[in-house]
Amino acid sequence: MMACLLIAAATGIWLVFRQELDRSLNSRLRVVTPAATHLSEDEIVSRAEAAFPRALVTLVQFSLRPDESVSLTVASRSGTAPLSFDRIYFNQYTGEFLGQRNTRKGITRGSLDSLILGLHFQLLAGAWGYSIMGVAAFIWLVSDVIGLVLSWPHVWLRIRSWKPIVSTRTSSSYRLNYDLHRASGVWLLPVLLVLAFTSVSLNLPQYFRPAVEFFSPLSQRPPGTRIQADEAVVTFDQADAAVRRMFPEARTDNIYRDLNHGWHSVYFHLPGDANPQGDNFALVDLKTGTITDVMRPAQGTAGDRFMAWLYPLHTGSALGWPGRLLVALAGIVVLVLNATALYTWCVRWRMRRRANRMRRAVVMTQ
Repeated sequence: MMACLLIAAATGIWLVFRQELDRSLNSRLRVVTPAATHLSEDEIVSRAEAAFPRALVTLVQFSLRPDESVSLTVASRSGTAPLSFDRIYFNQYTGEFLGQRNTRKGITRGSLDSLILGLHFQLLAGAWGYSIMGVAAFIWLVSDVIGLVLSWPHVWLRIRSWKPIVSTRTSSSYRLNYDLHRASGVWLLPVLLVLAFTSVSLNLPQYFRPAVEFFSPLSQRPPGTRIQADEAVVTFDQADAAVRRMFPEARTDNIYRDLNHGWHSVYFHLPGDANPQGDNFALVDLKTGTITDVMRPAQGTAGDRFMAWLYPLHTGSALGWPGRLLVALAGIVVLVLNATALYTWCVRWRMRRRANRMRRAVVMTQ
């Protein structure tokens, strides 16, 4: 569990600021100068597919900032050789092609963010990694509760009883580490509990969703029907326009062309959403342009609303910059908790070994 938590804490601190850090590392691709007018999604997609005939644009990612480029996720067309990249960038104001990168291979500037994200959630080990991190998060959740029980003062209503629990003493290195472990865990316990709980939900949805459905039903996506790329006649612009006609106040975050299900999946933000990127999906049929389904947690069941809060709480984005900074601080505290726990365990282990040797020496002398 310690190994998993060390990886999760270190990578989690990065992911709190992932947009800012990736933007800094790859400014040539991501930073543009805003202008009064910009190209439409379809114009950008057309330029991309004309520049790379073997590429099929599957997702258009919009930015929350006016000085950031448009990101296109691409895949190789059926019957063509695999592409050496999976993401390309365009200046939406001038139409200039800014560059490309492969976010899935190697350790480079272009792939670092994806590498850290994969480490955080699944140790770069696929489905097994998700399960391992989910089980570690569950043990972490239980151990947090046990830690609170062990730290809880007998006379808990007295403020004086809490003072030694939430403070540290420097009488010895062992005492300092022990007190620091207990105090930092108690101070940040509410945040640690939320992070552990949301980690379980995000890594083990196959068990978590049925548990939620026991109390409240969850909305389900329709099955959809697979189509070929040449059958899709509805463009990204048309899908976006269909959603905006239904929700004029919507801010589109991304549009995913899902050929496996025969729809554009439009992810959008509405006022009051927990996630700054949005909580809502609309499915637009790729052949007819009709909206076949809309998923709005705010208008859904209690289970839908509960599930919509999990990821924003895990990243801290639900509370804006204060929440993100609090999650980053919790990541640092988790590193401290692991270091101090290892130190105090090693000291006690050495003490037990010394005591055992002394007992054996006494027995032998007798």
